[in-house]
Amino acid sequence: MLKKSRGNAFGGDAVKALMNEAKRMGMSRVFLGAQKHAVEFYMRLGFVVYGEPFMDAGIAHMHMEKAI
Repeated sequence: MLKKSRGNAFGGDAVKALMNEAKRMGMSRVFLGAQKHAVEFYMRLGFVVYGEPFMDAGIAHMHMEKAI
């Protein structure tokens, strides 16, 4: 994402739209693998960390989940 776009709620709006679609489809929980530097972003959206860190493409990630 371009730096000038950060802080404009685009990312949060996109995640919320995806969660709404998952709920519409009957899902009650959503899961993701967040790059460690993005964990706080997802926590602000209500996600919680679970499990151990893992590497993906040479980047540290954390498992996260949220009830919807």
